[in-house]
Amino acid sequence: MPSVVSTSSVPQLDGKVPVTKSKALGEDSSITASQQLSVSGLSHGGAILPSNDQCAVHLELLEVIVALKRKVEDWGTDNGFTPETAWRNYLTLATARFTIFVDSIRSKLVERNLIPPIDVLMVWHAFMLNPGVYSRFERQVHENKWGSNGLDWSCIQKAIDADSASFTLDESSAVTLQEVGIHVDLLHYLNSDESFPILQMLREKDIDNSETSTPSTLQLASAVDDLLQNNNIFHLNSPEVKFDLISAVQRQFRFASKMASFNWKRSPFFQGTLSSAVERYEAFFQMMANNPQQMLAPTLEVDLVWHTHQLSPSVYRAYSREVAGRFINHNDDINEQTASSSFGEATNVYEETFGSAYALCLCWFCEGSRHSGQPTESTIGLVKEALETEFARRRDMGLPNDMAFAKAHCSECGNHPATRCVRKGSAGDAACGGCNGECGEGGCGGCNGECSGRRKGFNIKSSRGAGCGSGCNGECGGCNGECGGCDNGF
Repeated sequence: MPSVVSTSSVPQLDGKVPVTKSKALGEDSSITASQQLSVSGLSHGGAILPSNDQCAVHLELLEVIVALKRKVEDWGTDNGFTPETAWRNYLTLATARFTIFVDSIRSKLVERNLIPPIDVLMVWHAFMLNPGVYSRFERQVHENKWGSNGLDWSCIQKAIDADSASFTLDESSAVTLQEVGIHVDLLHYLNSDESFPILQMLREKDIDNSETSTPSTLQLASAVDDLLQNNNIFHLNSPEVKFDLISAVQRQFRFASKMASFNWKRSPFFQGTLSSAVERYEAFFQMMANNPQQMLAPTLEVDLVWHTHQLSPSVYRAYSREVAGRFINHNDDINEQTASSSFGEATNVYEETFGSAYALCLCWFCEGSRHSGQPTESTIGLVKEALETEFARRRDMGLPNDMAFAKAHCSECGNHPATRCVRKGSAGDAACGGCNGECGEGGCGGCNGECSGRRKGFNIKSSRGAGCGSGCNGECGGCNGECGGCDNGF
């Protein structure tokens, strides 16, 4: 943990978010409320900041990754693996395939701008989100000739079916990959007879060099064996580039799950959410620039923009040098205590500098209230309709149906029971049930009576939790919003 410097060194900016004179990539966004994307006019290195378009495609990619894990777990069940083992084995194969893909580019067997299969793309994605070691990879392995442009968002958007959260490469890319022995769909390969030696190897940790193995299977088996011999540490024959890519992908999956649980791309007000996120990211980056000795943690929507930025490595490094005068690294491997402390420091710096709240509720209801410019009743109606559509899509496509906020909307505080209530007025004023936003995770009732609502007479009504009023019988917070109390104003 870096040493801490006084926040008094942060320049006061009259409560305004500092905006640099940079132009956002694709700032004339063509994303509409109908959820259609148009990113064809975007270029890799043509601007400094990520655009709404790029962040939206990134959200789609993250949902593809979340859906992929469920498919992998289903494959594991069919083949005698636990879900955890199936995912671990899949990541081992994906990392091995990443080394094959990178070797193919270095050997000029495939074009540098080729989009890889989704498993390889997932590994590459996680690698770039550790920009310090990734920069060494660019220099040592590819002599800065590949990898610095990062993701071609236009090509990735074309490969994604947003409704089904699936990923399909174009025919030309598929043919090229097949020619160098890289199967286009790893799961499809694992379900074929050709993968038998690989499955045996994963079970027994030993290469099967039988004559029945195809060249592509032997190539993959060799890469897997090399990975296993090095304790799953990616090294690619470079002493300066050693990195646990499997753990990196696992860490990023947790972030992907959070993004999928909010899925702002499907919200009626997602343009406002993403525009605000980019603006707040500029402010956050300026905070890091002004406080080099402090570790500051971003809010969730700012982290999305930060991640999107890093997926264009050369653009990110240039922006970092321009704004901060140095390279600002991103470390996703910190413990929970450090993360919490860093978030607290960031909250103090932000609120002292800009005079506004750092952590905002990011549910569709609250985002709609901030960005719609419409009466609360209209916003609630639009969000409820959009949520019904989203739940139906997830159900029909077999996707995880775990949104980060409940279906039911609390008519009293303008929020929802699955997360903390918004603060209303001065301390002690009633929000949802009078808790003044202090319930924390679990919403009203999640505090078990230890909030200001209890002090105002909203006592525990049953062993299930705190009663926020006289309608939920103590079930609020454990009922997922379906007890009826919240809908009736409690």
